[in-house]
Amino acid sequence: MVSIDKSKERSLRKTAHHLEPVVWIGKNGISENVIKEIIQALEQHELIKIKMLATEKKNQNRDIETICRMTNSILINSIGNILIIYKENNQ
Repeated sequence: MVSIDKSKERSLRKTAHHLEPVVWIGKNGISENVIKEIIQALEQHELIKIKMLATEKKNQNRDIETICRMTNSILINSIGNILIIYKENNQ
């Protein structure tokens, strides 16, 4: 798993504070199309907010891990049903 240093993580968290969610995950959960949408958003923005339908905490943690693994991104922060992920764009 890719990691970043704490100062960069703090900076990204601060930057993401004012962002609006660009992907919403509803009752159908994490589908192939949702993953494609997240990957596309990461390619455009590097840092994105995702809003998930409220689920049990253990399921939410599993879903967050799945999203990060399938998109090769880093979890920056998770508060309630909002998560912030980052993937550096190498272009």
